[in-house]
Amino acid sequence: MSWTTTGKHNRRLAALCCAGLSLQLLCSGCASRETAPPLLDTIQITPAYAQVERGDVFSMVTMQASFVPEIMELSFPISGMLAEVHVHPGDTVEEGDLLMQLDDAALEQKIENLQSEIESLKASYAITNRKIEIKIEKATLQLKQLEEQMAKEEETASSGETSSEVFSGEASSETETSSASEEETDSSSGGESAVESTVEETPTDVVEEKPRSTVDPYDVELKKVEIQGYKLELSQAQTMQSQNLAQKNKQLAEYREQQEDYRLYAPCNGEVVWLSQTADALADTGSRISSDSIVVILSVAGTSCLQTNRVDMLLMNKCDRMYAIANGKEYDIEALENDSQIDKLRVMEGKPLLTRFRLVTEDSTTCAGTALICLQYNTARDVLTVPVSCVFRDDAGHYVYRMDDNEREKVYVEIGMEGATRVEIVSGLEEGDLVYAKS
Repeated sequence: MSWTTTGKHNRRLAALCCAGLSLQLLCSGCASRETAPPLLDTIQITPAYAQVERGDVFSMVTMQASFVPEIMELSFPISGMLAEVHVHPGDTVEEGDLLMQLDDAALEQKIENLQSEIESLKASYAITNRKIEIKIEKATLQLKQLEEQMAKEEETASSGETSSEVFSGEASSETETSSASEEETDSSSGGESAVESTVEETPTDVVEEKPRSTVDPYDVELKKVEIQGYKLELSQAQTMQSQNLAQKNKQLAEYREQQEDYRLYAPCNGEVVWLSQTADALADTGSRISSDSIVVILSVAGTSCLQTNRVDMLLMNKCDRMYAIANGKEYDIEALENDSQIDKLRVMEGKPLLTRFRLVTEDSTTCAGTALICLQYNTARDVLTVPVSCVFRDDAGHYVYRMDDNEREKVYVEIGMEGATRVEIVSGLEEGDLVYAKS
């Protein structure tokens, strides 16, 4: 009886243990099927190698930048009182438009006075020159009259000599005839007739006398010298007048050039994005404007530049190349000059200082969004190089593992310029060598 009870009890306990074990195995199997990860392929780790090759080694600083419209800060080159303002913020302007003007009344008065003086001098010079020209014309007419009179007298004198010769021949024949008759008469009438005959021959001698000229050749030459003197006087007067007028016109041009300093024109097409308080069109136009202070900021139409936080000028001065990467392309850039007035405004507003870059590549006008600015410096060109991950260092110096028939050979090397991604190898390796690289 006792054994039977004990046997039943043992059988019941064994059944419970089997049931519990089965339940545990079942739960364990379910959990394994839900959480067990799939089998993975065996991971093969392949050593990395690099070849020694020639190239450039350089250091690089990069920074993010954004494209913004290119702006121009405009100012007057002189100080003065504001007289006219023709634009407001947001206005679109074209190249050559007058933006504002300083008071130039005093200079305008100088220009008007000088213009009046020039016109007065021209009129005075014209009168002076005309007087000399009249003297030349009068003396020239007198010279012509003298020459004509001299020619006429010479012609008259020439014809008079011919007449005298003819008249003398006729007179001699008449004398001979008269002498013959007189001889006949003398034979009858005596000596009185001979005396009368002699007296009658006297008029024949008077006809043979030549008339004297009334024009002296010396007077003609003197008149020519007088005309040359007048012409020289006119030439000297015109030279002096020309020099004086040139000096006055030069001064007038200088005044007009100075007048342009009182006017501020739009240097290009764009949009007015800012006006200083002293140049606000709604403010009093009698405001004092200081020279070289920014009064207008103009956004240049169709252009853009890159803007980023302030870059150290010393860094940019030692750069071998500055470029930007945008739209998958590289564009050369140049830094724009920092404006002290803009810097002061940003400091007062608690904003960081900025540096702007202009893209100098011709096909960069459509760029927008953001870009990566790259400042490259300390460049060593066409040298032996290996990746930075190939060079190791210990107490003895720098070394690499050169591969020789799948064996690594530790080789100490002398390095030069250390760049961002590659290192210059001065000695210890040759071009084409294969070296081990850290993964």
